[in-house]
Amino acid sequence: MDVPIVRPVCGPKAPRLGPLAVMVSNRGDLDAIAAAMPAGWDGGQRNLFNSRLHLPAAPSEACLVGPVMAAAYAVMLLETLAAWGVRRVLYVGWCGALDDGLQVGDVLMPVLAVVDEGTSPAYGQRTESRVRPASAWQAAVGEALATVTGLTVQPVAVWTTDAVFRETPRRVAHFVESHRVRAVEMEVSALCTAAAFLGVEMAAILAVSDSLGGGHWRPGFALPRFRETRRILAHGLGALIQMPPRIGG
Repeated sequence: MDVPIVRPVCGPKAPRLGPLAVMVSNRGDLDAIAAAMPAGWDGGQRNLFNSRLHLPAAPSEACLVGPVMAAAYAVMLLETLAAWGVRRVLYVGWCGALDDGLQVGDVLMPVLAVVDEGTSPAYGQRTESRVRPASAWQAAVGEALATVTGLTVQPVAVWTTDAVFRETPRRVAHFVESHRVRAVEMEVSALCTAAAFLGVEMAAILAVSDSLGGGHWRPGFALPRFRETRRILAHGLGALIQMPPRIGG
């Protein structure tokens, strides 16, 4: 058996986490979700690599961790969280739209991700293979989030790439035409692949932050609709994470 040489640290100072972790790509979103959690939830913080881990007061409750950027780093965090007891992950991130049917501020639920990053092959998936989140958990997250926030949550296929500055018109056209993807981002396929390898259920929610449709980049980070979507998602997730019954039972 090909046993890894380096493994996540599980020493006496490692926390024992509950089954659910929420991984958040953006620091501002992480802070907003933490602020929206119920009174008495906060059990302190600690550093985890270059991220901040928000621990709950009750070990069985959900933890929050971020910021998260790119496939390799996301999977480093996932491996560590799994070693510390997490069995279910919700990733909250941003993405770029690849067609005019999606607008800045839309909320997407990836139901398929195309591998174009360097981490998934180490976990058994080839480049351009198609991977999926845990379907029942992903569906439960999407349905519950739509109910809590009133937002429309659209199921889509996404393209995951490491090379944000190599999203060329040719490459965009290839992934859109060959795989019918509608958005591009940097983490989901690696998280799907590694989660399946580790026996962890993974789901993802993405907010559209910009557009690459038509071969032109149109950033939307400062647009009011994108800011409002982030605000609504943060408050919705703060309520949803701790809402009884738990998502997925």
